[in-house]
Amino acid sequence: MTQALVLAESATSISRLEKLTGSFWEGAGAYFRHPLTAVRAALIGLFVGVLPGVGQSSAGLLAWADAKRVSKHPEKFGQGTPEGVLASETATNSCMPGDLVCTIALGIPGSVGAAVFLGVMIIFGIIPGPLVFAEQSQIIYSLFVALSLASFFVFFVGMTASRHLAVVTLLPNNVIVPLILVVSLLGSFAIRNVMADVMISLAFGALGYVLLKRGFTPIPLLLGLVLGEMVETNYHRALLISNGSYSVFYSSVICKILILLTILSLVGPYLGPFWKTLTQGEK
Repeated sequence: MTQALVLAESATSISRLEKLTGSFWEGAGAYFRHPLTAVRAALIGLFVGVLPGVGQSSAGLLAWADAKRVSKHPEKFGQGTPEGVLASETATNSCMPGDLVCTIALGIPGSVGAAVFLGVMIIFGIIPGPLVFAEQSQIIYSLFVALSLASFFVFFVGMTASRHLAVVTLLPNNVIVPLILVVSLLGSFAIRNVMADVMISLAFGALGYVLLKRGFTPIPLLLGLVLGEMVETNYHRALLISNGSYSVFYSSVICKILILLTILSLVGPYLGPFWKTLTQGEK
């Protein structure tokens, strides 16, 4: 909704050049021009994928924010810079293998696609869990082979059809924006068939637009919307498992590591400038 409002400000197309330039191989070469960004994004996507119930949306947002943080030209992010597109799409793609780890080994899907896949597994009598690798190994390894072949197929499709699919960026915004609004509002209404959901979508779309114009990044809000329900559900589940004891959140080594990483992520942006000022003062 917010992006549709941003596009509605101009009647031109998404492509600023209003024409297609370059080639497929020129775009693929961006990975070789930004190897560290690609590696970091892949690791972020894999890590987020392994976390139960997080999903690809969060991986793409986190990788994009990380690439912007370390970039020498962060002001170009949000304007279609190849480095930002590379980071978010790499993390989204690398999230899938990690997502399958939780889906197959634990039965906890991390995305809508993984949830559908989990349902298909159960329908065909494949019970997810650690024993599935021993009891039905032929099916699991067939899945790995199929995923490897799918990667080559996707590369072939991208190589041959990307230029034709990119034509959508040349469509004028006064054509794209109504389509985005209609599809978005229909999706909001179709979830529960409640008109209040449509009003909530409009309200948050307007809120995101105002925040964007005021210079606020929408990423924390988006992460909250994506992960909020999952956090609450798993928080109550953990309390039920521990019979109401809060020690379950800090008793294990993994919990302590995650708490430490959370603290570092919160204070990290402040420690960097402080350390830089301290070292410059010593010089």
